[in-house]
Amino acid sequence: MKFNMYHRDFEQTDSQKKMSLIVKPTEACNFSCDFCSSTELVEDKKERLELKRIYEFLERFPETDRIFVVGGDPLMMSPKYYLELINHLEEHNYPALISMTTNLWDFYKKPEKWTAILAHPRVEVGTSFQYGEGRKITKDLVFTEYMFRLVVKKFKKYIPHKELCFLAVVNKENEHLAIDHVYLAKDMGMQCRLVYANKSGLSGEPYPLSKLYKIFIKIWKLGLVEYEQTTLSIIDKLVGVEVACPLSRNCDHWMRSLNPDGRYFTCGPLNDDLDPENEIDFDKEVIKGEKFHLPMQMNPKNQYLKQECFGCEMFQVCNGCRKHIKDLKDSNMVEEHCTNMKSIIGELKEMSNDEDLLIMQKEIDHLSRENEKVTYQ
Repeated sequence: MKFNMYHRDFEQTDSQKKMSLIVKPTEACNFSCDFCSSTELVEDKKERLELKRIYEFLERFPETDRIFVVGGDPLMMSPKYYLELINHLEEHNYPALISMTTNLWDFYKKPEKWTAILAHPRVEVGTSFQYGEGRKITKDLVFTEYMFRLVVKKFKKYIPHKELCFLAVVNKENEHLAIDHVYLAKDMGMQCRLVYANKSGLSGEPYPLSKLYKIFIKIWKLGLVEYEQTTLSIIDKLVGVEVACPLSRNCDHWMRSLNPDGRYFTCGPLNDDLDPENEIDFDKEVIKGEKFHLPMQMNPKNQYLKQECFGCEMFQVCNGCRKHIKDLKDSNMVEEHCTNMKSIIGELKEMSNDEDLLIMQKEIDHLSRENEKVTYQ
């Protein structure tokens, strides 16, 4: 599952905005991961997001191109929930695709229950795995590589026509194993997406993006870029192209997030925090169609890491994600991040000028543009 941004027009009228909506239909999950960031979404753990809320959003923003379904785990909902959503998209001729990130455990146990939904052309599927002791089925049972391979094997058996990417959360406990995920992806004929841990939920501190950049540089030097999705995004960011999470400073222009109880935020990670400064009045913005809100742009506290950033050529890279700015400040990790970044500026520049990577990026851009032309009859 690869998400790219192309020509986001921030001056577009609200009804024509090409929005992305993150949906967290439930906090329920059939895993028990140590690092989960989405453990405090709602007080009532039985709360489920009403489809009506999504329909109202789509009526307000009919050009929405992605509905990202995360969790909890999306498969804790019933297949009927997604079938009704798919039918609604098709009946109203909305362009949105459903991009679902799930551990696929319920699919693995009951593939017949989920195959029709996951195989639908409207649905993109991503999954998750990481080395270490943090990703668990129960508090005492680690989800191992062997189990992960079994899940992927069953997915390919029942849904052979779909690509499957896996997301791996990197933190200080498993950073020494980060490259192993890329080798695993290569061995399994897949792609992975390395992401840093946020300071939310059970995750006590963020993993500095600068340390993840060091890992991306290593991926580049080892010739493994085609197996890890985020590395190429750095090139776009360095040359000033608007990119997606976690490198965008402008995501509140095009991103919204819905909680299981219907609360409405600018982005998923800030949703995890139930950050009141980034919560938006759903009725005013969506139902009544009042002014489009940009709370992240207006909040003076998380505009930059420190004053010295304004004189640094890495400003856009280091200050891309405002949630990450907030996390680093709250955890007193700004100087650690800055020191790491200064040590790799030269290598980042060299990587961004690599002709082979630039060609690869152009090919991906072309394919993504072609995919955007797909329509559903």
